[in-house]
Amino acid sequence: MARLLLIDDDEGLRTMMQILLKRGGHDIVLAGNGQAGLDLAEKQPFDVILLDVMMPDMNGYEVARHLRASPRTQNTPLIILTARAQPIDQKSALIAGADAYFSKPVAIEVLEAKIAELLITGSTAAKPGAESAATTAATPPPPHTGRLICIVGWRGGVGATTLAVNMAAALTIAGRRVCLIDLSPTSSHAALMLRLRPKPSWADLPADPALPTIGPLLLKHKSGLHLLASPEGHITDSIAPDIFSKTTKILLDVFADVIVDCAPVPDAATRAALAQASSIILPLAPEVASVQTTNASLATLVALRPQGVPPQNWHVVLNHPTPADPMLLADRIEKALNRSIDATLPYEHAHTIALFQGAPLVFTHPNSPYVAALGALLQKL
Repeated sequence: MARLLLIDDDEGLRTMMQILLKRGGHDIVLAGNGQAGLDLAEKQPFDVILLDVMMPDMNGYEVARHLRASPRTQNTPLIILTARAQPIDQKSALIAGADAYFSKPVAIEVLEAKIAELLITGSTAAKPGAESAATTAATPPPPHTGRLICIVGWRGGVGATTLAVNMAAALTIAGRRVCLIDLSPTSSHAALMLRLRPKPSWADLPADPALPTIGPLLLKHKSGLHLLASPEGHITDSIAPDIFSKTTKILLDVFADVIVDCAPVPDAATRAALAQASSIILPLAPEVASVQTTNASLATLVALRPQGVPPQNWHVVLNHPTPADPMLLADRIEKALNRSIDATLPYEHAHTIALFQGAPLVFTHPNSPYVAALGALLQKL
């Protein structure tokens, strides 16, 4: 699952940790002192570094500061393991640049859960000399702190996936940890728009998902955006709603925002998403068929209302998919829907180029009117 470096002068502990972590599928490299660990870290990449404090040549805090000062390892997730358990030791570890601190002995399942989390989020440690806001075993995050946003493009909703991908990209650029979920059972368009191969996908989720099993299924874009992709090609079944609910609850503990590009019909997984949602966004085009579709979608949401988000958190977005003059003006659309339009996204020819390049418009044209309108929409959520 991950390539780990363990730096510890205790040979017995190194051997024990190697056995336990290999059972979890990890590849682990051992170093018996700080300098040996630094040399290894400079020569080869590691996903996570595990570091003892009390070592003879240089202590773990010194090693951590060297790791954070090196361009090669400054962003490598770092966990400090030590027999010292005083608050000042924990604070010193975080100031030195650790992402997490555990007192020995630590339960292997707790350590593996933290490793899996860091594989998803990467290092969140502060630069050397500044106090870190990293999550530690002593100060766990409150449960389900993230928000879940559903993009509903039922029955051919216009531009739903494009909106979902660009919204996820915009939030990532803003410095938030974001995971995009593509619920479509018939395509992998979100992966295509990000130029990612949709393997693995949510079809590989186990019956009882947990952070260590979800982490390896997430595709990571170079921007830092994560994607739980839909499968390549057509499949007959969507995610089982109980599996989806468990998965999103776990992701909401790790990510600030989980964006769900809902299936083109309100299947069981989509209904489970709506039950957890903070906001629902319905894109439509300025034409009669799209307005009728949106009215039907709103009626479906009303029927699902006891299970999901209240109407004040539903957002209708008018999307202009062509440069042609709209068949319907905004005031007529609002009258037909009996509700206001919350945002208008202008036509942007560069979307076609962005799709071909696998680079969302937010990355390639950050000053475009579309991105400005998307930013205004995000301010309302």
